[in-house]
Amino acid sequence: MTRESLGAADPPGRRKQLESYLREQIAAGLGIPVQRVELGAPVNGLGLDSLMIYEVKRRVRADLDVALPAVRFFEKVTIPDLAREIADQLEQPADQQQNPSLARQRATGHATDPNGRRRERSTLLQRYWRGVARPHT
Repeated sequence: MTRESLGAADPPGRRKQLESYLREQIAAGLGIPVQRVELGAPVNGLGLDSLMIYEVKRRVRADLDVALPAVRFFEKVTIPDLAREIADQLEQPADQQQNPSLARQRATGHATDPNGRRRERSTLLQRYWRGVARPHT
């Protein structure tokens, strides 16, 4: 499933597709058949641990380019609740998305450098140790 394929569906159809998609992702994370994941059951009672939640979040972000806060999986929400949140995010303009880096990526057309912060930190440390700001010893 992709963001573009969801855009072609009407809002009720989009939510149904998202519910089915989330159900599949949660079932895959748990390693159980999709039929065993109840739509109306609270997600926090399905048995997902933090690593499984991270994997589901990662897939949703990669496939749909939306961010789901991990904390939502620990609250008493259902799959339709999460599908509604995703649908709402998909309907928002890119500059109003929850995750500013995703909005920036959409606006510029390219991904931000994931190592950019690490490289900046490294540069600051190098300057520090070269004498720009010597520590007192």
